[in-house]
Amino acid sequence: MARAIGVPQQNIAYWERSEKPPRSDVLPAMARTLGVSVADLLEPTAATVLDAPGRPLSGKLRRVFDRAAELPRRQQEKIAEFVDVYLDRYSKDRQRGENRA
Repeated sequence: MARAIGVPQQNIAYWERSEKPPRSDVLPAMARTLGVSVADLLEPTAATVLDAPGRPLSGKLRRVFDRAAELPRRQQEKIAEFVDVYLDRYSKDRQRGENRA
């Protein structure tokens, strides 16, 4: 994120822990990078979680991620790591299947 919007990593860490929003000059780049509007960054709601650029996450997956969002940050990170590993494995399995065809 820091590299994508041109700020030091320490700034990102500060904004994650602070109640203060990022500076107004970085909000547009941050919004583009995350695929959300500047308004979503300033007033986050459950609707800002996207399953694809511009489409709100819905259904069972939405409910699961809403529940996960209530967990402490450390547990949220563990869930994110698990999902990343699962998605990587799924992608590799899918590629192998396409290569066999």
